[in-house]
Amino acid sequence: MMLCELTIEGFRNLRQVALELSPGVTLFWGRNAQGKTNVLEAVHYVATGRSFRTRYDRECLPWDSEGPAVARIEARIERGGVAHHLAISLTERAKFAWLDGKALGRLGDLLGHLMVVVFTPDDIGLAAGSPVLRRRYMDMALAQVSPIYLAHLQSYVEALRQRNTALRTADSSLQADGTGGLDVWAERLVAHGVEISLARRSAIGELAMLARELYGQIAPSDGPLVLEYRSGSGIGGNDDRFAAAERFRARLLESAAIERARRQTGIGPHRDDFILRIGGKDVRYYGSQGQQRSAALALRLAEVKWMSHKTGESPLLLADDLGVELDSERRQRLLALFRTGVQTLATTAGDPEILGPLIGADRAIEVHAGRLHCGAEVEKQRTNRPMGREAGQKNI
Repeated sequence: MMLCELTIEGFRNLRQVALELSPGVTLFWGRNAQGKTNVLEAVHYVATGRSFRTRYDRECLPWDSEGPAVARIEARIERGGVAHHLAISLTERAKFAWLDGKALGRLGDLLGHLMVVVFTPDDIGLAAGSPVLRRRYMDMALAQVSPIYLAHLQSYVEALRQRNTALRTADSSLQADGTGGLDVWAERLVAHGVEISLARRSAIGELAMLARELYGQIAPSDGPLVLEYRSGSGIGGNDDRFAAAERFRARLLESAAIERARRQTGIGPHRDDFILRIGGKDVRYYGSQGQQRSAALALRLAEVKWMSHKTGESPLLLADDLGVELDSERRQRLLALFRTGVQTLATTAGDPEILGPLIGADRAIEVHAGRLHCGAEVEKQRTNRPMGREAGQKNI
């Protein structure tokens, strides 16, 4: 899998960008607040339909636009030897997406065509932050490699929303359906939640082996990194699909009175988590900041390898701010891991002549005031294809 061409128009401070990319490592460098991270964010947006920096699309639009703000991103990719074209545009009120010129009806339909793994300094939250961040890590990895997982996740989220609404309003749909003593929404939670939990349990088991090896390369003197999946549904480590469903139903029945009192569903994969341990100790509470950051980096690099194993295609790695705060030895070992042959877009505010060779960069592009400068060459302006709207666009 490769991102071959990228075109950006009106995304944050990137007014007009047209860029051809190589299969190796491209380093974007420059002072802070010039737009380096915006380039990576735009790639992530066209690949997933969302930002990795904000929940609010309005923040991705130029703040000083004259008239209605519109951003558009296009990407020409190659996967399995076949070329494809992705495009997404956004306004303050809507998003539109296309694959090979055909309008997509759902944002989730973008996932998997250009797989991406993003590493940012905020990823320390994977090791030290809330369970929400770790669930998001699991979901993004699984959704990009498995459309079936994504469908179960979307159905589960909708059933959870409907059930929580019913709990708040004491709706009649909460009455037991007469079969297993559960309401209709709870049965839907079980049907989709079991598939989600089993997929997550399996993925964490596989990621754990990869992350352990990678962490050992970053910090060989620390104890081994261990990942432990924690099911919010009460599903056991060896439960098959039938046993998992029965255990989930039993937990929902046990918590029914509490959930009605709290007016919220408290059991299910929306409460899943995984624990990281180094030398047997929980990294959240006992790990140093260097250990927490190293563990998070190991998780991201494990994600790259795991997705490659699952699909036979390497994802695109987006690495923001490689001047990350680590001691010199850890940083040196970490940067060496980027020389893996995976297409990588990285940013730094440091000296590209020093960092570039360490990560095997074959191209360095300066970013200044939202413009890209390739040495003496200013960004290429593509004129042979207009940035207009395709026919049949759909509001997503």
